[in-house]
Amino acid sequence: MQNIKRLGIFVFYDNSGYAGRYVDYLLEDMSENLTDLVIVCNGKLLPDSRMRFEAYTSFIYIRENKGFDGAAWKDAIINYIGFEKISNYDELVCFNDICYGPLYPMSVVFETMQKRDDIDFWGLTRHYKAKDFTGHYESGILPEHIQTYFFVVKKRMLNSPNFKKFWYEMPEIVKFSDDIGAFETRFTDYFENCGFRWDTYVNMESLKGKELDNFCCNYDLPFVLVSELNHPMVRRKSLTQFVENSHSGPEKDPRRVIEYIEQNTNYDISLIWEDLLRKNNIADIYTRLHLDYILPKNGVIFKPEKENRIALLMHIYYKDQIEYCFNFAQSMPPYADIYVTTIAENKEEVDKVFASITCNKFESRIVKNRGRDMSALFVGCADILHDGGYDYICAIHDKKSPQTGILSGMAFRDLTFENTLASKDFVENIIGLFDKEPYLGYLGFPYMIGGPYWPVLTNAWASNSNFHMTKKILEKCRVNVNISMNKPPILYANVFWCRPHALKPLADLQLKYEDFDPEPLAIDGTFSHALERTVTYVSQSQGYYSGVLFSDEYASIYIPALMREYTRMSFTHFNFLSQLKTNPQYILSITDISTLPVRTLLKNIGKKLLHPFPFLYKITAKIWRKLRT
Repeated sequence: MQNIKRLGIFVFYDNSGYAGRYVDYLLEDMSENLTDLVIVCNGKLLPDSRMRFEAYTSFIYIRENKGFDGAAWKDAIINYIGFEKISNYDELVCFNDICYGPLYPMSVVFETMQKRDDIDFWGLTRHYKAKDFTGHYESGILPEHIQTYFFVVKKRMLNSPNFKKFWYEMPEIVKFSDDIGAFETRFTDYFENCGFRWDTYVNMESLKGKELDNFCCNYDLPFVLVSELNHPMVRRKSLTQFVENSHSGPEKDPRRVIEYIEQNTNYDISLIWEDLLRKNNIADIYTRLHLDYILPKNGVIFKPEKENRIALLMHIYYKDQIEYCFNFAQSMPPYADIYVTTIAENKEEVDKVFASITCNKFESRIVKNRGRDMSALFVGCADILHDGGYDYICAIHDKKSPQTGILSGMAFRDLTFENTLASKDFVENIIGLFDKEPYLGYLGFPYMIGGPYWPVLTNAWASNSNFHMTKKILEKCRVNVNISMNKPPILYANVFWCRPHALKPLADLQLKYEDFDPEPLAIDGTFSHALERTVTYVSQSQGYYSGVLFSDEYASIYIPALMREYTRMSFTHFNFLSQLKTNPQYILSITDISTLPVRTLLKNIGKKLLHPFPFLYKITAKIWRKLRT
């Protein structure tokens, strides 16, 4: 096959100017198919990243981050290269950094499309006709078009007057909708109307919707594109971001495409995890990739690859909970080390009950109660966290939550223990899972459902003070990750399995008892409450993702309960809105506030404000009970 003289223009953007390893991989492969390469950076480029780019080309241009990719390509074609030089090439290849890949050599793609003498320009994927959201089309319809993260122009079109005219007349691009309406969709539409023929490498006809019922397959169906239609790329945001016209139900493709790449291609999956964890909020990664792990209570599906060094760090404050905790501690493998922290008056009973535990090493430690289970872990067991030499650690503590009532307290306690130490097989599965998933750093239990826990279920920050204090702790740890008040933590509370390295920045703080709030501890907004919300972000900064852990038995209990709670609250919410819409005076007629979703929120606010004043708290509690009835 004849040699093709190709010019590549690569557009790169990163808000910090850092080019991840996935970019190196893309450029290395693409360079084998290009005669020359020009790199255009929107915004800034760090010196180290520039040095890596210079391995592929000396033509590197930094421009103001304005006009998105369309304006960057326009600048490159008109101002940096010029039409006269471009005319010397057989093909122009424009591509950017918004995809992971290629999953197989791009030479396969170029060889296939080089045989297509019937087309003048092509891309990898297309978007079928859809409703216009850009405001650029009077018809209200976005035309079918090549998605311009990757497109190739052949010589006949490259040397035509129409090619020059398109770029000179391209409207100013101010916002994202302009980039779609004035550049991406217009590019295909304009040249097709000029008589040039086009196609895409990936045959997507099977994914075409009826009439205008079309969607962005790169966002919604990355697994189908890769596994069934041989697409060589994966859109990065498909793994972290929902789009407005996406399917609103469970989306299985993002997680499946990760597994497919790992099991069926030579692409290094660490390139993806490194980039995902560096730039995104862990809540987006968790939500999009469904990082829930439901492991069997009876039967082992993840056999540990070796005899790891394992430690259980268990804090017991309540004397009547020692037996309960002991029963679950027996789920640890016999080669594990077990450390129990407790207050002085409980130590003798702890030693007596745990005398029969089968383990490699047992040690009980007396700790102060300032900071409760959080200080027991980060002060009382600081040496174990910092340099204990363990592969994996399980941390757990007893729980009563007397302020919520006996049933709610027992439910929360059981939720933590039964999804952390359900059985010996369950624990073995957890250890084997960590062995299998090298980028998994932290596993916690699911949110508590129902009753007084509704505010935390709907927003795990629970309060503004928790968010702001969490940020301060992360700053002390020198952790810089994507954290947002609008994206609550996926996990909270001091019960988890982890790799100690995942929490190293917290261990390095060398916390003291004095760092924790004294008793009586407020029900929310303290240093302890913020500290327990930092863990997933700290783990992320160490290059690990976090997940939610279930036993299979508890998952079968939890999912129906969650659906019941969702249905109940949705019914209350929509019934309230419906009544309010038809009768604005409805809100004034409500006397039973127990039917409103705000009931628990008001109760918790009152508790928090009045907790330091026991006398006022008792009086207000009596008034509250009368209001309820």
